[in-house]
Amino acid sequence: MRKLKPGELNGQIARTSAALFGITGRPVTCLRPPFGAVNARVRRAIRHQKLDVKLWDIDARDWKKPGSAAIANRVVSVADPGDVSLMHDGGGNRSQSVRALARILRSLSKQHYDFKTLPGC
Repeated sequence: MRKLKPGELNGQIARTSAALFGITGRPVTCLRPPFGAVNARVRRAIRHQKLDVKLWDIDARDWKKPGSAAIANRVVSVADPGDVSLMHDGGGNRSQSVRALARILRSLSKQHYDFKTLPGC
């Protein structure tokens, strides 16, 4: 996003928000920038469209496809209450991520964690 010209940046944010509204029927209120890469210009563009930037505390690194046990261990071993974990659902076969998520939820549930979507997202 940092490399886009202002019109391209604003257009991408608007098109993505519209596409997600079309899928969910709810207005989009936040944006997770690819790679978490933001600068002042990107933050202004996001705020201009009345969105909040949301980042993460834990990167599951599931995009590397290291196996579901490794993905789950990476998240569970460092999770703290209130943490946001980044996982991916695009980019090809995500069966490892899906299996890992089931393990993560089971393990953290046993530790009395509860799970929520990001507020307003």
